[in-house]
Amino acid sequence: MDSKIEFRIFLEFLRNGHKEEASEALRKILTLAPEKAEPYALLIGGMLAQNGQYREAVSLYEEAIRLNADDPPAYFYLGATYHALHEDGECNRIWDQLADRFPNHGLNYYQAALRALKLDQYADAKANLQKAIERIEPDNPLRNDALKTLALIEHKFESH
Repeated sequence: MDSKIEFRIFLEFLRNGHKEEASEALRKILTLAPEKAEPYALLIGGMLAQNGQYREAVSLYEEAIRLNADDPPAYFYLGATYHALHEDGECNRIWDQLADRFPNHGLNYYQAALRALKLDQYADAKANLQKAIERIEPDNPLRNDALKTLALIEHKFESH
C-alpha cells in the first residue's frame, strides 16, 4: 500500500480518537517510507500537540530528533510541548540543547524570548524576538507569531 494512503488512514484514525489504530498506521507509513520518517514524525507531532495530545507528541518529536539530530524545529517544538505539559525542567533541557547546537538559528532566539517572557524580562524578550524575526523564513508561521509577540511587548512598553 502507498504511504500517502496510509497517511490518510492514519489521519482518519487520529480524528476519530482511535489511538491504537493510528499508531499501527503510523508504523506502516514508516515501514513503507523510512526516508519520510523524520518529516512525518515532526508533522504528526505537531498535529497531536495542536489536538492537545502532548504526551503522544513528545514521543514523535523525540523520534524526529533521533532520526535527524540536525533539525532545529524538532528541538523547538519538543521544548514547547514540554512547556505545555508544565514540565519546565524538560523544556529547559531541550531548549538548552537547541541553544547549544544551533546558537544562531531563529528558533533559538525565539525560545530565548519565550524564556525571557516567563521571567518578565521584556527587554531581553524584545531583543531576542527581533533576532528571531530576522532569521526565521518569511513564510514560517512562527515568524508571524514572533511579530505579534513583539508588537504586544512594544505596546506594553508604550503604555508604561
